Amino acid sequence: MMKEIYQRARRVVVWAGADWTAGPAAILLMEMFTAEAQYDGTPADFYKFFFQDRYSRRWKALMELFRNEYLNRVWCVQEVSVGRSVHLLHGGLYIPWEIFVGVMHWCFQDQIRPLLGPESSVITTPWHPTARTFENAAVMLNLRQGDSDQYYPGLAENQNWFQFENLMFMCHNFQATNPSDKIFALIGMAQDDMNELLEVDYTKSTADVYIDAAEYVVQFGTFPTHMLAIAGTGYGRNIDDLPSWVPDHSFNRPNYPLTDATLKSWFYRAAPPFPSAISLTEKRGCLVLHGRIIDSILDTHDDAVFLRIEGTEEQNVPTFLQSLRIRRKFYDAAANLVEQNRHVLNHLPDVYDTLYVTLTGDRIEHKRIYHAAFSSKKTHDTSLIENIRRAHNLWLAQSTVLSTVQSTDEIASLPAKDQAHLVSIFSEDQKLMVNYYTAMLECSYGRRFCITERGTMALVPPLTRKGDLVAVVSGGQTPVVLRKKEGREDGAYELVGEGYFYGYMDGEAGDMGKSQELLIV
Repeated sequence: MMKEIYQRARRVVVWAGADWTAGPAAILLMEMFTAEAQYDGTPADFYKFFFQDRYSRRWKALMELFRNEYLNRVWCVQEVSVGRSVHLLHGGLYIPWEIFVGVMHWCFQDQIRPLLGPESSVITTPWHPTARTFENAAVMLNLRQGDSDQYYPGLAENQNWFQFENLMFMCHNFQATNPSDKIFALIGMAQDDMNELLEVDYTKSTADVYIDAAEYVVQFGTFPTHMLAIAGTGYGRNIDDLPSWVPDHSFNRPNYPLTDATLKSWFYRAAPPFPSAISLTEKRGCLVLHGRIIDSILDTHDDAVFLRIEGTEEQNVPTFLQSLRIRRKFYDAAANLVEQNRHVLNHLPDVYDTLYVTLTGDRIEHKRIYHAAFSSKKTHDTSLIENIRRAHNLWLAQSTVLSTVQSTDEIASLPAKDQAHLVSIFSEDQKLMVNYYTAMLECSYGRRFCITERGTMALVPPLTRKGDLVAVVSGGQTPVVLRKKEGREDGAYELVGEGYFYGYMDGEAGDMGKSQELLIV
């Protein structure tokens, strides 16, 4: 019913809540939109243009708007996505939704994103809470048919965004007070035919609501294996009695899936993009996947888990120096694992080039690097690898110099040679370094680095263990981590979660292992 109301309304007005600072924030938002529309400079120049403004109250108020919890509420998705004309009411101004999201998109470019940080320093970088609201705003924009192509070219054409499986995948990280509403809110938007598995019934337990939704996707979805990217026991769960292949929508993951269901062409192709071979068994809670077990986890370390630093509240954005320390600790642990496992990595042309590519999920500058180590069909892009190597060395030098200071105010007290070194680092290629550590932050955060038995490097869910298995399943964009289910005699596995495995992301594992049916519980 609410969907029809929003569709028929001449205008939908969104009010996200605000205090007296909303007025200046709204004016600044419109100023930035005007500057973006008229400006011919680079993003880095745009950064300099607004740099001094980030000291002001109105800038702080605008950043609070960008982090507003309204953008994370699942019930608000349909307000924005199906309304014919949507305006944000903020500070007494009616701002077209397209302008609001356009400014957000512009600010989230790699060279401008440091403006979103909490410190008045050029080297501040944003962290997950800001990224989550930006991602959710992008989801709502994608659902507004016809508006997204301007900002996100390459989205799948003729994609039915309002198919339930797509809504469930894209809206997984939205929030609701009642965990069952994470599904019920989407059912009200979905264009699927009526089905008893998608009935809104508040007498059901949350577990049953989630299982019914997952079973519906398996039976009627176009690519049901995409659902596995938001499922698994590798991130922790709030609902203990869920099968491992059923997403726990009540648990907010610290990152986003590597699988992407929105692009015309898949970024990763661990398996061919054919319809998934996936089915339910007669016993509720059991799933059968067609795939191959190709590898296992050889080694990892607790320090090789890239998570938020201890003592930092989730709602607060860590400072640049705090995030730098945890990134450096994570990298050092990964590099130590590489050195300790050289005996299985000797077949790689350059182990550290492989490490840099793995830590960024092979996503630097929105491009892929095809390495020849695992497949004669692929050749690596020398220029991109050189750029990654140079960017990593710049970042490493920066983190080494700044490791001795506790706040950005202390940078001015560094020895003159160290200050000069910092200046030279930023002068050499700031854009390249920002691209590198942004990619590292987005792909490694919330994941564990490990080495496999066959000698590849991987980013996997944080609760992955030594001895866990690596599988490629039919229709899957990414490999998945499986674990033998204890206490069962039927050879069942539990799904730990998807991962990035260097050398397995483009079909190289097609002839590895034995093709078999995998029982997942």
